[in-house]
Amino acid sequence: MKNETLNFDTANGATTAYVALPEEANSNNRAIIIIHEYWGLNDHIKDIAGRYASEGFTAVAPDLYRGKTAKTPDEATKLMNALELEDGLETIAKTITTATEKYNRRRHFFRWQKSGCLRLFCGLRIRSAGKFKKF
Repeated sequence: MKNETLNFDTANGATTAYVALPEEANSNNRAIIIIHEYWGLNDHIKDIAGRYASEGFTAVAPDLYRGKTAKTPDEATKLMNALELEDGLETIAKTITTATEKYNRRRHFFRWQKSGCLRLFCGLRIRSAGKFKKF
């Protein structure tokens, strides 16, 4: 498995997405957009992305907290509550656009815990998002 970082700008500044690629990456691979838990884009989410990549998917996880992760439930709650809905949606939309331009894959969404609201809004407001599934 290979991994790389997508860099892009939003109205609230620069951010990134973690990408895990299968060994045999090609345009027939499907992409999965993974919305991280309220802990942030931590090693656990990167490991999950890697597991999808080992199954042949291109796994893309946007960093909604711009590099911040939580170590305690209190920190996680503060990060989640500080995330403005529009910023989260724009970050996800830019992730989809950037990943589509770079990898040209069909997309599916999977959510983790507290991201259900963002997953729902993405399904309703981002037409290019693709299919949504609950994990």
